Amino acid sequence: MGEKRDAKLFLWSGLFSSIAILGFILVIFEFHRFFFIAEFIVLLVLGFVALIGLAAIYNGLSFGFGFLSFMFGLMLLNLLLVYFKTKPIGLTYLTTIVSSSIGFVLSVVNLGEEPEEELIEEPEEIEEPEYKEEAVKKTFSPGKVLASKTGSYYHAPKCEWAKKIKTKNRVWLESEEEAMKQGLKAHECIK
Repeated sequence: MGEKRDAKLFLWSGLFSSIAILGFILVIFEFHRFFFIAEFIVLLVLGFVALIGLAAIYNGLSFGFGFLSFMFGLMLLNLLLVYFKTKPIGLTYLTTIVSSSIGFVLSVVNLGEEPEEELIEEPEEIEEPEYKEEAVKKTFSPGKVLASKTGSYYHAPKCEWAKKIKTKNRVWLESEEEAMKQGLKAHECIK
């Protein structure tokens, strides 16, 4: 549930900061010369602070709402200064003030809350019974003679011709008699 709540807070914070910054852009583009340049620099700073705050909220860092509170508070003070300087009362100005106020309240309310940390429980260690490892004994007795599936001769295992038989074609036989029963002839290495 904490993840859904954090996502909602992120979306609402992003929405109000976007509306406030867009409204502030529309308000300052009505100014001229020095006042416009000063307000444009303030706008860039506010946008950068909002970006850091939103990134921190998205990643669940605790200082994100502090940055947004600072940004919305500074924007409200700046809008108050703009009001005294130019007295612009319009829909854009009112929308910017309302969204900044709501964003400020939203960020201040969430300022003291620490994001919920996920508790990861480590599984209990299960004692496994000790097994005595027995020495592995390799016993391999393939047979006395070797033949090929496709050949007509049988060989002694150490014969050069026996070593040339592919592993997949090897047929191990228990005795020479068994090889003769299968119709194989003895190679020179057997004699």
